[in-house]
Amino acid sequence: MINLQDFWNKNSARIPDDKGHSIYAAEKETDFPRNAMVCDLGGGTGTDSIYFLSKGHRVVLVDIADEPLAKAEAQADKLSYADRLKTVQCDFSLGTLPLEDASFDVVYSRLALHYFESKVLSRLFAEVYRILRPNGSTYLTLKSPDDAAEMAFLATTAKETEEGVFDEEGRIKTRYTIERLKKILLDAGIPSDKFEVATYTEKLGNDNDVVKSGNDEFIVNQVIIRK
Repeated sequence: MINLQDFWNKNSARIPDDKGHSIYAAEKETDFPRNAMVCDLGGGTGTDSIYFLSKGHRVVLVDIADEPLAKAEAQADKLSYADRLKTVQCDFSLGTLPLEDASFDVVYSRLALHYFESKVLSRLFAEVYRILRPNGSTYLTLKSPDDAAEMAFLATTAKETEEGVFDEEGRIKTRYTIERLKKILLDAGIPSDKFEVATYTEKLGNDNDVVKSGNDEFIVNQVIIRK
């Protein structure tokens, strides 16, 4: 069985130290309340977290791997943001988040939640809702089956084990439809009037934001929950 912590440690080692934040982070940050408490789920080396810190927010960065978290801490310290960054190592596949109830104004996750089968993802959505403060919001993106280029690439690297669920050498990747995500959110106990799921086209905006498929954009599903 693949060791996911080792996998993501090795993956983070390939990320350039000068990689910039995503366009998605910049676009969504404009909707954050000022001086927000932000949870960045699966944020790796913290490129988006560092951007949020630069805008005056406080951030808890959560990831399965210790080495990217250490990189994020070092960068925050270099930029004098260390007092507003906390890192938490957590395996999301357990379906729980070691974070307090109603502790975040914003829960953010870019392309980190499409690695889980539906039951685990449902538990994670329930956890996200639990840690949101009243009037808090999420900005979550997951890869979509509507992205033809991504799906064509995935077909060369993974085997589909059930609809929308793929196995790539022991690592799960999912491509859930909008309707499937809505059902998963409802299964998590989140009222239908508290969330919206929609297609979102994300541009990849800096020279170091390179993906295996060679695309210059992603078609993703965006999940916004407003508590």
